[in-house]
Amino acid sequence: MLEARKLTNLGKHIEIFHMDKIRFDEFGIPHPTKEELLHVEEVGYNWSPDLKVRQPVRYTIYVMVMPAFIQRMQAYAREAGARILENAEVQGVILENGRLVRLIALGHFASVNCRPDFVGANQT
Repeated sequence: MLEARKLTNLGKHIEIFHMDKIRFDEFGIPHPTKEELLHVEEVGYNWSPDLKVRQPVRYTIYVMVMPAFIQRMQAYAREAGARILENAEVQGVILENGRLVRLIALGHFASVNCRPDFVGANQT
């Protein structure tokens, strides 16, 4: 996995976020640890685009610490065999039939030329 930022800084720009309790079961992720969980809400609100109307929604929502949650997700990735390279910058890509088959990245690790098993992106 290539990450453009330093791993210890991930999630600090948001710090606190909300996640539906049912998503943990849906995706097979253990529920939040005590380091991640700030508190639990049983009622949330959906707002109209103009913010004039709000509709209550009744289900369990976890209010969590994003950096702690991201660190746990990174640990799961490592346990599954992933290598996470921080401060990475993609320098080039090789496409075959419009599909990414190899990329070249630079970072504090020097350079890496890799063939991805999975390609995903999170733009911030």
